Amino acid sequence: MQGRLAVWMAFLFGVTRSPWEYLITVDLSNTWRRHLVWSKKNGDELKNVVTQRFASSTVFLSLLFSSELSILYTPSDPGNDIRVALLARDYRSAEYWTGVVICFAIFFSVTALVANFTATSIFSSLSKENAPIVLRSTLGLYAAQLPSRLVTGAIYLFFLVVICTWVILMPQGLSLGLGVVASILLIHIVNTFSSMGRVIMDSGAMSQIPILDPEEEEKLDPHELSAVLIKRVVLARKAQVPINHQYKVDYQDTLRDVQEGNVTFPLTESELHDRASRFHFQRSTMGKAAKNFQYTVSESLQSAGSAARNSAASIPGPDLASNVANKTKTAVGNRPGGKNLTNISEEVDDNEEEDVDQSQEIVRDPPIVQEEGMVDEDSGELEDIEILQGSSERDDGF
Repeated sequence: MQGRLAVWMAFLFGVTRSPWEYLITVDLSNTWRRHLVWSKKNGDELKNVVTQRFASSTVFLSLLFSSELSILYTPSDPGNDIRVALLARDYRSAEYWTGVVICFAIFFSVTALVANFTATSIFSSLSKENAPIVLRSTLGLYAAQLPSRLVTGAIYLFFLVVICTWVILMPQGLSLGLGVVASILLIHIVNTFSSMGRVIMDSGAMSQIPILDPEEEEKLDPHELSAVLIKRVVLARKAQVPINHQYKVDYQDTLRDVQEGNVTFPLTESELHDRASRFHFQRSTMGKAAKNFQYTVSESLQSAGSAARNSAASIPGPDLASNVANKTKTAVGNRPGGKNLTNISEEVDDNEEEDVDQSQEIVRDPPIVQEEGMVDEDSGELEDIEILQGSSERDDGF
């Protein structure tokens, strides 16, 4: 029980690095953006991660802006009192300061709306080849952070507007208590996600290298996984690997070396370059092996496909079978001394009153196989029939 409590206390109060992270989430900081742009190698993925909030923030700010305007210009009594206090410059009334806060909130909502709308069109024009160099620069980081910071300011001002309206509409004690509870809840939400962001950054969870081996991860319960993550954060604070080097080395292997005491910390620049070179060599070797394996598999699949097509080509299709049937019918109808099957059916129709045995004698003309002329004249067609029958039997066996 004490171990679990220690993990939660370390998560809520020991992971954050600045008191501002209790009020502003860490994803709005410069450190978070730097981790984000250095961990994503693909330009399209990097663009999507940076700009994914702009469109949703624009819709959210539009709703926020309309709500603030409706509070200020509503024809209700509280709205009218706010406007009267502003016109009378009644500095001592709560209505006056509520109107001031609403005006600031409207201003921040408009600026944030313009910033998010413009940022969407600006960053969408980046190509995937040049997105990393632009977004990793100081100018790119500032431009990507500005809309989110304005959104945060608009949210806090709207929260303050709500508390001011509580002061106007509710008794003083009730409005004060409700404001304290809402503030504590907001701080808890911000602190939770700031701590989670710090765990993600310091543990290397943004990279493609797994923090734990899959087999080891399956053996741990949720509490033990949390303890592992907190330990990774502590090791990262000791190693002090710069952000631009963190995603160029085997970061998890580096943290294990720090834990086992195999390296001195903080790591020097030359040691970081050596680790980056080894990691790049391992990645390139694994990439070549994967490409060779993929090429071998592709060649095998192509060979198997060719063999399957050749086997399918040797099996007679429906068109060939119908040609053989037509040839057989022609051979039966044109044999010497024989009768066509159509003529036989006409004779049976014309002699309906004759005895059944006599009609069967008409149908049973001299057998086809017993005539010598058939084999001599149409030997080629019969040979085709025998060959197809033999090939069909062999194909069924295959």
